[in-house]
Amino acid sequence: MPSSTNASGLWQTQRHFSSPRKKAAETIFTGSSDRVKSISGKERPVAEILVQRDQLREGLVECKTKLGEQTAWIQRLEKKLAKVDTSYKNEDSKVSLESAENIGNRITFGSWNLWFDEKASIMRKNGDVNIRQHEPERKEKVVFFSEKWEGPSSTYATTISYENSKKEHVTRLYYRCYSGEVDISFDQKTCIAESLDGKKFLKPRLNIFANAYNAVIEGVEAHNFAPFMDTNPRGSASKKFKAVGGIDPTVFPYNTPKTDLIRILTEAKQDLNYEWGLYGFHSTDGLKWTKTAKPLISKQGLDSLNVILWSKKNNEYQMFGRFWAKCQDSKYDKCVNPYRRSIFKATSKTFYGQWSPLVELRFSPRYPSTEGLYTNAIISLPLVNDFLIGFPKRFQSTRHRVKEHPEPGASDTVIITSNGDGLNWFRELKEAWLRPGRSIRNWSQRSNMIAAGIRFDKDEWSLYGTMHYQWDDCHMQRLSIRPYGFASIYGSYEGGSVVTKPVVFSEDVVNRLTEMKRGSAGGGGNIVLKLNYATSAFGSVMVQILTKNSKNSKAVEVLQSKTMYGDDLHEIVVWDNPDGASRSLDDLILQQKGSGYALLLKFNLEDADVFAWAFDIVTSEKTRGTL
Repeated sequence: MPSSTNASGLWQTQRHFSSPRKKAAETIFTGSSDRVKSISGKERPVAEILVQRDQLREGLVECKTKLGEQTAWIQRLEKKLAKVDTSYKNEDSKVSLESAENIGNRITFGSWNLWFDEKASIMRKNGDVNIRQHEPERKEKVVFFSEKWEGPSSTYATTISYENSKKEHVTRLYYRCYSGEVDISFDQKTCIAESLDGKKFLKPRLNIFANAYNAVIEGVEAHNFAPFMDTNPRGSASKKFKAVGGIDPTVFPYNTPKTDLIRILTEAKQDLNYEWGLYGFHSTDGLKWTKTAKPLISKQGLDSLNVILWSKKNNEYQMFGRFWAKCQDSKYDKCVNPYRRSIFKATSKTFYGQWSPLVELRFSPRYPSTEGLYTNAIISLPLVNDFLIGFPKRFQSTRHRVKEHPEPGASDTVIITSNGDGLNWFRELKEAWLRPGRSIRNWSQRSNMIAAGIRFDKDEWSLYGTMHYQWDDCHMQRLSIRPYGFASIYGSYEGGSVVTKPVVFSEDVVNRLTEMKRGSAGGGGNIVLKLNYATSAFGSVMVQILTKNSKNSKAVEVLQSKTMYGDDLHEIVVWDNPDGASRSLDDLILQQKGSGYALLLKFNLEDADVFAWAFDIVTSEKTRGTL
C-alpha cells in the first residue's frame, strides 16, 4: 500500500460507517499502531486493511459499471443482428435478380459507381442509412482581380488542366477581366492565370495585348468566353482548344434598340454590320485564338457561360448554358414573370456546323421557378461511365442582406447529375452544396459561382469559385473535395444496410475474365472490389455479395467481407471465409451465367460513409489495376 496514505482519515471513515448492530463483535481501535490477524493468520496494520477494502469497493463499483455498459452494448448488438437476420429473410423472399426494372450498373473494370441517383443504384435500405452530400472545404484565395484592366466585374471562369511538355500538371484559369457593368461592351477581355499545384497562381506576361499583359482575347465575346479541350478523336491537333463566346442583344432579355447598337459599334470602332451572337473559337495552345466568321448560334440571348463537352457515347458536342425558359403556370410553378432562368442543352456533330434547337433540361424532381439557375459548370468525371455532374449557381433575386451593395440578390451552388444523356437530370440533393458562408460580401448578388472544370489530383480535387463579386476585393477561391466525395451512402451510429440494384458484368468483361483464368490474357490478375470510404474510430463497413438462388431466383449471401474501418480512397475488400476455404471472386462471377452474370452488393454501415465502389483487376504482382 502507498506509504503516504492518511490512515487516521480512513479510520474516521470506518468508524462513521460501522454498523451499530455489530457493536459486541467490533473491536474499537484508538491508534494507528493497532494490528489484527488477517484470514491467513498474519498480523497486519488495521490502516492497511482499510485502504485495501476501500480500493476493492471502488474496483467493484467500476466493474459493475463496465458490466452494465457491456450488457447494454450486447443488447444493442442483438437488436442489430435481429434486424440483419430479418433483412436476410426479406431479401430471400423479396429480392429478385430477374426483374428488368431491377437492373443497375453494367460493370466496366476500373469504373467507379456513385450514389447520386437512389432509384438507379439502391434496391433496398434497412435501418438508419441515407445518401448525403458533402460540402467542399474553402481553401486559398488564389487569384485577385486587382489589375486595372480586371476589376470587380471579373467572373465567368473556366479551368483547364493538362500535362505540358515537361510532364507538369498545369491548371490554367480563364476569366472575364472587366471593371464595367455593360454586358455588350467591346472593352471586355479574357485573362488567364496559371498554376502547377492548383494553389499558387501566376498571371503570365503574354503581351498579346499591350494594355493587358495576361489577356488572350478582347471584345464583346470575352463577356462569356468559355474554352474547353476537344477530346473528339477525329479532331485536329491545331484546333485542340476550342471555345464559344458572344451574345445577341437584339432579343430577350436585352431587346436593345438598333440605334443604341449602332452607337455602341461606332464608339468601339467596330464594323456596323457586326453580327451579334455566340461565336466559335479554336487554338493550338489555348493562348492565341481564331474566331469563326459567323456566329454558331444567333437570335438567342446566351449571355451566360456556355459549357461545351465532347460526348463519346453520343458522338456529338453538347452545349449547356443558361437561357430564359417560358414559365409554366402550374400549381407547382406559379410564375411571377413570363420567363425564368433555366439550363438548356444543344448538340452538334461538328462544332462548326449547325446546332440543334435549345431544349430545357428535365429535372427530377422539378425545379421551382423561384430558384433561378444561372451558370452550370457541367463536367464528366474520370473513370465514371455515362455520368455528368453540374454545379449550377442558384440566384435569389429579391433578397438584399448587404445594404452597402447597390443591387439585391443572393446566390449559392447546388449539385445536379445525369446518367449520360445530358437531357435528364437528377436533383435528389436539393440543399445547397456551397453556401455563402460567414463572409458578408458573399451574401451579395452573383457570388459563389463555381468555375467550369475541376483539377483532379491523387488525394484531392480542386474547384474554383468567384467570391465577393462586384466588390473591390473580388477574387477566385479554391474549394477542396475528396476524390469522388461529393456524396456518399451514410450509416449512422445506430447502423443500417443498403442492397444495390443488380450489377451486371458485360460479355466483354466475362470474356476477359475467362481468358485470365486460362492464362491467355496478358499480365493475368484477379478481380477485386475497391471502396472509397471513411469511418469513425468506432465505425465500420462490411460488404456482402448476394447471388441468385437456383431454385427460386431469390438472393442469397455467398460471400462476406472482413470488417473494414479507416479512411481510404481505394481500399481492396478482403473476404472472410469462416470455413477456411479460399473463395475466388473471379469464379463466383463466372458461376452466375444463369442470372446473366449479375450480383447484388450489400453494404452494412455503422458511423461510416461509402463514397464510391469499383470492381477492378489487380495483377499477380499486386500492383494496382486500372484505377
